[in-house]
Amino acid sequence: MLTTDRLVYTNHVFINREYRFRGAPDGVNIGNGRLEPVEIKNRGWVGRFDEFELAFYWVLLHPHRTVEDADPAGWLQLANEAGRAMEPVRVKVPADAIAAVHESAQRARSVLVDGLDPVWCDCDVCSQHPQASLPSVRRTAPVTVVNGIGRKKRAALEAGGITTVGQLTDMTTVDIWEVFATTDLAIPSESTLQAWQAHAAVFIENRPRIQPGHHERLPDQFIALDLEYQSEAPATVWLLTAHTVGTGPAHRITVFADDNHQTDLIVTFADFLAEHPDLPVLTWNGTSADLKWLEKLIARTNPTGLDGQTLMKNLQTRHRDLLQWTRTALSLPIPGRKIKDIAAWLDLENDSDVGNGLHANSLWHQYLNTSDTTIRDRLINYNRTDVAILIEVAHHFRAIHEQTSVPVSAAPIERDDLHHHETPLPTKARRHRHRPADLGDRLRALFRYLHRHSELSAATDSPTSDDRDQDPTADQRGRDLHRPHRPRWVHRSRHPATAHAPYDATASDANECSAQIGEASTDVCRPTPTTSTL
Repeated sequence: MLTTDRLVYTNHVFINREYRFRGAPDGVNIGNGRLEPVEIKNRGWVGRFDEFELAFYWVLLHPHRTVEDADPAGWLQLANEAGRAMEPVRVKVPADAIAAVHESAQRARSVLVDGLDPVWCDCDVCSQHPQASLPSVRRTAPVTVVNGIGRKKRAALEAGGITTVGQLTDMTTVDIWEVFATTDLAIPSESTLQAWQAHAAVFIENRPRIQPGHHERLPDQFIALDLEYQSEAPATVWLLTAHTVGTGPAHRITVFADDNHQTDLIVTFADFLAEHPDLPVLTWNGTSADLKWLEKLIARTNPTGLDGQTLMKNLQTRHRDLLQWTRTALSLPIPGRKIKDIAAWLDLENDSDVGNGLHANSLWHQYLNTSDTTIRDRLINYNRTDVAILIEVAHHFRAIHEQTSVPVSAAPIERDDLHHHETPLPTKARRHRHRPADLGDRLRALFRYLHRHSELSAATDSPTSDDRDQDPTADQRGRDLHRPHRPRWVHRSRHPATAHAPYDATASDANECSAQIGEASTDVCRPTPTTSTL
């Protein structure tokens, strides 16, 4: 910051009558008349709209500025990860940001006078709450909301002037063929174009439509099945939930199994199917996912006492894929056919905090490394929630197809069996180690003890003058007693040659040493006493 910079934080409202601007910046840098705006942020970086915001306040403060040739700039008061304010950052305001401010103001004022046509977007209202959007708005949605139109086909249609679903429904089949004839893409068939236009019309009307033709009736009684599996080799199904529907009190099983207990998962599921032999098995995209991975798992494990081929043949005979049925029987006013999007369109409850299968697999690997039971409970709740959504979607689709009412509530679950087939993680042998800080404290305590012991010995056992006359070596022994006894510690593994070097301590001191340090520390460092001269 310059010496002339002075940041003043205030909520004063400024008015620029020339441009009809009104606003209150978080602060102002007086700067000897430069009047640079200051904005406070709760993050530690400069955002993409910060220049635009500072440009607006720069223009706002123009009538109050005394320095006419000041370079446009502003200040950002950012915060660190702990939420504390950092040093203010000066940000230069480019000329194109100031021009964007004037352009945005002009467009906003023109909307107030002339009005604005609403446009469908990917916001929460348009995408997650389609019932709230009007047909006039839905006509402006891009052509990619139509099933079967991807990025390349969208580019081809936009090159021919077809950018919205409203324009797609107004075009004839010949017009669309001519658009694709000018590209390198294959020309769609007439049935494909009719399917595009039919889905575009359903999307605009925001109402499901029954497809022409004969469709198999969805069963009233069935087993709802959903699996969670490892997408890479080897084939591992680590979570399975099966739930009976329409047979009175419901029966649900949930099997959680690691790679060492895949056979137990198959046997448990086979027993459940045998207990309900007359019920069809309903899945969502089970033809390409659930049954495919079960077949791979049975081929890999080859469970003893169970005919895997007979089990898979029985399962495939009883299987009903609700996704395949939806593609041929219903046209839904939403883009795509993901079951979570359909549940949001039907306003079904989803109480799981796990986003999707990729997130679930990530949590599964995390559980394998930690054995955290809270992760396991989250995964079980996620799988059970998927089965509950599958049941509700089947009820709603059958009601739409047969034009009947949706069942009020599901039957209570009378039997709810949860099976855990897991091998616990091996417990690692705990090694009792002392921190260096703890060892240092014990050593210092030992030295203080030895020093006090030596002083006490000198006070009680010091020879008298008569004794010194009779024994000429008493003076030397007395000086030895008054000397602090500090043993020289030797690391045996590093200094084997000096492992038995003498030091000035008694054998009793060595015993006290072991008592002070403890068994664990004497394996690392140990004093080696010699015969005392006392």
